[in-house]
Amino acid sequence: MEQVKVLETIFEGKSSFEPKDINLVKDFMLVESNENYSVYGKTGSAKDTNAWFTGFIEKNDKKTYFAVRIDDENQKLAGSVAKNISLNIMKQHYNI
Repeated sequence: MEQVKVLETIFEGKSSFEPKDINLVKDFMLVESNENYSVYGKTGSAKDTNAWFTGFIEKNDKKTYFAVRIDDENQKLAGSVAKNISLNIMKQHYNI
């Protein structure tokens, strides 16, 4: 998925961005954190029927990138719904 590739390029140091700028973006993207893990992400919605949450989880010094897209023909969903679904999946999968 294109969104995941972009995040991986930036946060794995494979882009031309300065580390201080990457850290600033990372700080802005922080959604949830404790001593065991940190979740970073960004919501998004489109004029058509898409709701997005894209980001990564850091746990045990490892990053796992993700993108969740929800299609809604009624155009009533927002990126926050995709965010909540993503967080629930991660909590179950990673036992966080």
